[in-house]
Amino acid sequence: MVARAVIKWPDPRLLKKSADVDPTSKDTHDLALDLYHTMVASFGAGIAASQIGVHKNVCLVSCHYAPSLPAEEKLSNAGRCVALVNPKLTVIGNEKFKWEESCLSVPDITSLIDRDQKVSLKYYNLSGDLIEKVLEGTESATLQHETDHLIGKLFIHRLTGATRRVTLRKLRRKILKQKKTIAAEKKEAKSGSSSLSEERRQILRSKRRKKRKKHSKNKR
Repeated sequence: MVARAVIKWPDPRLLKKSADVDPTSKDTHDLALDLYHTMVASFGAGIAASQIGVHKNVCLVSCHYAPSLPAEEKLSNAGRCVALVNPKLTVIGNEKFKWEESCLSVPDITSLIDRDQKVSLKYYNLSGDLIEKVLEGTESATLQHETDHLIGKLFIHRLTGATRRVTLRKLRRKILKQKKTIAAEKKEAKSGSSSLSEERRQILRSKRRKKRKKHSKNKR
């Protein structure tokens, strides 16, 4: 299995909802392995299948960020992480808290997000076992972040008011800058190609002139 490219905002594939899968199938196991390698290669705390363009209800979280959840035994050779297949969250109570979030699909952007303090989590591991846990605080927020991906939401969609406007403005400026950089690189490459072509044409013209002179001497 290999690390995949992580899809970046504003790619519309990030907004698509995912579907449930068979937790014990080979396809699901292979997908989990790809997600693990992608998460490690990208230095992520977690990752969802939709972030690599696969719209299946599978996500991974490093055990460091979800210590209450059992490590996935089927991925023991890959590293200590939790594989969550078809996860479902139910909010418990009305208490919320703010914490800072970032995302592999929205690089270089962090923001304070309101998350539910306490949730009930149900999911299947890769052996097909149903696991139920109550999570609080940062564990709760971590799983809310990852499962949001499975319903087509990013943490920036949880922002409101001035914070949302400022963050989206930063993202648009960043994307515009990237587009300008790409356009400049393409223009430079095209210019270099044109110069090379012109140089090649001059060489060919010079060869033709030499050939004509030689032919002319032979005729004399």
